Amino acid sequence: MNGQNRQLITNWNKRHSDLAKLIEEQGKKFEPKEDNLHLLGDNGSGWSYVTFFSAGTPKEKALFNVAELERVLSENRQYVPRQLVDEHSKVVVEAFSENPSLNLFALYKVLETYASFFRSATKFPNSGFYGKFGGRFERPEKGRALALYSVSDENILTIHNSVMQIMPKVNIPNVDFSIRFSNGLTELTRQLEGFDNPEYKSSGATHYRVTNPQLFAKLVKQAQEDHSKYLFEKDD
Repeated sequence: MNGQNRQLITNWNKRHSDLAKLIEEQGKKFEPKEDNLHLLGDNGSGWSYVTFFSAGTPKEKALFNVAELERVLSENRQYVPRQLVDEHSKVVVEAFSENPSLNLFALYKVLETYASFFRSATKFPNSGFYGKFGGRFERPEKGRALALYSVSDENILTIHNSVMQIMPKVNIPNVDFSIRFSNGLTELTRQLEGFDNPEYKSSGATHYRVTNPQLFAKLVKQAQEDHSKYLFEKDD
């Protein structure tokens, strides 16, 4: 990976096709103003997927090992090791305005700005990520979200600091941002008994019990399907 430049690759959701078309046609030239917001189009709910690694990075080394989670779960009879889920974090950037399409554009500008600054894998060896942006909601007050994942918690700290560094350069009129850490397996952890209980965490327990094995298995399957949407080579 070292010695190569990273490339930003986006697998656009078909419901984000208006924004994808605008990006393709105008690139970095488009600046949202009151009289041109209609050009953003009507971008619906859903997720677009993005990767930022050097060419040739193996997918299996970059993505969270869902198969390992499934194997451990099977061997432990519906109990999951704390270490496996506690150490999997993500950086979440949210964009808020009255225009859902403008929020989506703002998050893409975050990605674009980040990719411009941290392109070199030699200078910034821990800055590669995979992620998704968009959301399943339509209410303007909910904004839109960008979730960034990486190969380790050490790297996710670097990515968080890098995002904080470039955010002052992302100036989108009438858009507010928030940045936070979250567990990278949010949907899955909601099915783990005691995960959000500080007393349970301080008790020394080494495993979480899965409260709804059928739903948990369904969510694991969805996570595996998500992995197929991350592209590691640009489509010619």
